[in-house]
Amino acid sequence: MCRASTETGGPRRCSGDTRAAYGIASLSVAQLERSETLLMSQLAGPVTAPSSAAEPREIRFDNKETRNEDVRREIDAAIEGLNTGDRWKEFLDVSRRFHNYSLNNQMLILLQKSKATRVAGFHKWKEFGRSVNKGESAIWIYAPMIKKVMDKDAAGNVKYGPDGKPKWREALLGFKTVPVYDVSSTSGKPLPEPPTVPFDRSSGEAPEGMQEDLREQVEAHGYTLEYRDLGDGDGIPDGATDPRSKKVIINTAHSAAHQSATLAHELAHIELGHLERTGEYHTRAGGQRSTMEVEAESVAYVIGRRYGMEPKSSFSYIDGWAMGDKEKVRKTADAVIKATDSILKKIKRFKSV
Repeated sequence: MCRASTETGGPRRCSGDTRAAYGIASLSVAQLERSETLLMSQLAGPVTAPSSAAEPREIRFDNKETRNEDVRREIDAAIEGLNTGDRWKEFLDVSRRFHNYSLNNQMLILLQKSKATRVAGFHKWKEFGRSVNKGESAIWIYAPMIKKVMDKDAAGNVKYGPDGKPKWREALLGFKTVPVYDVSSTSGKPLPEPPTVPFDRSSGEAPEGMQEDLREQVEAHGYTLEYRDLGDGDGIPDGATDPRSKKVIINTAHSAAHQSATLAHELAHIELGHLERTGEYHTRAGGQRSTMEVEAESVAYVIGRRYGMEPKSSFSYIDGWAMGDKEKVRKTADAVIKATDSILKKIKRFKSV
């Protein structure tokens, strides 16, 4: 009989078959708990969105004198309006196209041109064989102001190199607003477009290279990846990650495309640091399970869209999740952006405009 370290006579190891059965059962429990979290969020009903979350409008920042104040105010309002499923999905669709941009810049793109797909400065577009069309409006985003300064130690003394010359370093002075343009505002050489990969749980091939790319990152985190047929039905998980055995299990009972989406979700949990905070994965007071699932599913959605997948996620459970907590929304959005960028920037096939 198996016994835990907290039981009399414990701990006692289980036989291999019993441990395997317990492993599958724990995966089922995790899936049921996840489903319960989403269901409870939906039953809680939507929270009335603030006025800033009304139908999206494209905002212009044409007034140079008030631009900085206008930008800051609109960013705050946009983040506050991310507590509905529709707005959150719009944010994620922008994030998958501009994952290497900050949250503030992603919000600015969403506010000014929500359908933007690729942006660059006036001269940068020329490097790609395209030019900005006459009369097009710019999208204003933040850019760092960098200046070279002499490198000094804590006492203020200038540092010198082996050649006897002073060392220089780049210092961030602050940020300024700069104009960029969406590809739809340009003409010229066509840009490559990713393929579209429709799928559902029972059909659809995995996007080329996706499983291999994500496996590489799972293993880089010290986890092993195992594909196993766990069956299909209520309570049977699509996949799960065990921080103790350092193993990620993907259920092969579903389509290869769905398996890829599941793998992205499990990698997201690892990248977000959730496996180091398993004690917080609950829905009781102080629990963070719903936030962790929102973060992981959001990262997986962005990754899948980057590979051309067309998931049917509605994010309806976002309605009511943040309960009007603007800071909670901001922190979650920041976490999603950082994890997504960390994953995608390691994938060579995506290193293009």
